[in-house]
Amino acid sequence: MNTSAKDSLNILVASDELELLDLAESAQKYLIKKFSPWLRSNLVTSLNVICHHNHFHKLYNHVLNFTFRNPYSLFDSADFPLLNEVAMICLLESDDLELEEIQIWNYLIKWGVSKFLDIKDWSNENISNWSDDHFKALKETISRCIPLIRYYHIPKRYINKQIKRYHLDSNTFIKSITPPRRCSRLITNENKAIISSWIDHKDKDYYTYITDPYKFRLLLRGSRDGFDINTFHNLCDFQGPTIVIFRTTQGKLIGGYNPVNWDGSTIKIGLDFFENRISNFIHFGESISLFTLKKKPYFSKTANSFIFSFTDQSNPMLSRVKIERKNEAIWNNESYGACFGESDLCMKSNKIWTTSSWGQFMNAE
Repeated sequence: MNTSAKDSLNILVASDELELLDLAESAQKYLIKKFSPWLRSNLVTSLNVICHHNHFHKLYNHVLNFTFRNPYSLFDSADFPLLNEVAMICLLESDDLELEEIQIWNYLIKWGVSKFLDIKDWSNENISNWSDDHFKALKETISRCIPLIRYYHIPKRYINKQIKRYHLDSNTFIKSITPPRRCSRLITNENKAIISSWIDHKDKDYYTYITDPYKFRLLLRGSRDGFDINTFHNLCDFQGPTIVIFRTTQGKLIGGYNPVNWDGSTIKIGLDFFENRISNFIHFGESISLFTLKKKPYFSKTANSFIFSFTDQSNPMLSRVKIERKNEAIWNNESYGACFGESDLCMKSNKIWTTSSWGQFMNAE
């Protein structure tokens, strides 16, 4: 498969160079249809090609949209240092990269330092041992990227310390106020650090945004993906531990943490699945009829889930699942969205939430 995918990429590039537009269009469709898993597993290779040929619109949008929504698949990958400058600039120019600006800055430094053959571990390297050539090389490597960093969306004390640490010129940063990227608008870095602390049962001495050990990946944004129940299950089921947070039309900021999977999907099985189990089955031409098997609603057991409120930012509220209720902590039902308990905090229908903890009925924004 790898060879075929690479060959298809090469055909796409060649068709562009030869101005064979119809072939280029077909090659894009073929790559997306046949090799999406390969493209996603080889993001550096994919991005290095398509960002040099950003008029491959279908493939460009397909790969970039996946990268924006799953940035850690790229930035934490072993071949991240092989990302070329054009691709890096392509990413930094976008509003849609779903990372906090401080994370983007740290990844840029990691990428820049990775170009030094004699520095293998950038995060643990004693910078006091760097030569002037190292600082100069880093500055030159990231010089075209620095103006794309949104200076005002990184804590000033932190970014100024970074500028000094790496001997960078603060004047190379564009300091005009730019809009933030489209990561979560609802919670701040401080809120995330508090949630991470609650996950680790730290009731005192909360993490800070610097010491927070967790990375949050945005699975669903209502304003972008919609607020309906089917969308929730399509995007959030079987994704492991998740955090749900929403703002009500009354201004309340409420959410919950589920340390296990959501599971509200249905199963569709073709009649051919039963071919070896029953003597007679129906086959209509080339199409196979499907049975829809609805899962019976059930509870997931966990003692570590909780719901919370950041309505009063100075006094966040936390409510953990009671030990005697751990067998009924998470309610899985295809007709509902996220449900903590059967009524503690539950998405009953599109945009409508009910809670027995902080008011009965709420509309999500």
